Amino acid sequence: MFVRRSSFTRPSPWLRLGLLAGLSAVLGIAAPQDAHARGDNDDSKASRKKRIPYKALEVQGVIVGQLLPKPGFGVDGALVLGTETFQFRFGAVLLGTPAFKHGEGKIANVLGALTGDVCVARNVYRNQIRMCMGGQGGGMVHQWIGYDRPGRRLTAWWAGTLKGDYRYAVTERFGVIGGVGVVVPVMGPAFHARAQSGGQVPVVFPGPVGGQINVGTSLRF
Repeated sequence: MFVRRSSFTRPSPWLRLGLLAGLSAVLGIAAPQDAHARGDNDDSKASRKKRIPYKALEVQGVIVGQLLPKPGFGVDGALVLGTETFQFRFGAVLLGTPAFKHGEGKIANVLGALTGDVCVARNVYRNQIRMCMGGQGGGMVHQWIGYDRPGRRLTAWWAGTLKGDYRYAVTERFGVIGGVGVVVPVMGPAFHARAQSGGQVPVVFPGPVGGQINVGTSLRF
């Protein structure tokens, strides 16, 4: 005695084809969802990366003109803290000006000041464009050469600054940076002298606005 399987209990080819089609459709829908989920994860990782504090050390050579009869040359170093788009810059600048002729002698000057800036930046791939506004405060040391009665040796210095710079990331941490800006003196020296003929030599003082050019390196850590 045996039992014959009914044709209703045997899976038909059409049923098998329908099951395969349904399974394929489910997998096809799931795959984009997984990819979308991965995209969301990538976006979240990118957003988290942007929130990571931006920390960098910048060292730049600086040329400043139009403050005194001769341009000054020096170095600017700063620690930068913040984010990719909003940064605080704290540092110092040391600037030397070659001696210039004034009256019966010459005057050489060295400027040392602490600097502070608030910056906004825009990053695209390896490129960063940044605008900074701040100020500097310190002192200017004067060397009087050839004067019978030299003036004061040290003068207080305060100035406002406005700068724009561009940074290119050579590697993930190391970059090159360059920019331009203006220096607006608020407090500084005024040089008075008398010519050999006895007349008064025009007063020399830091110009109303000085131009600045800087080039250097930036190291993120």
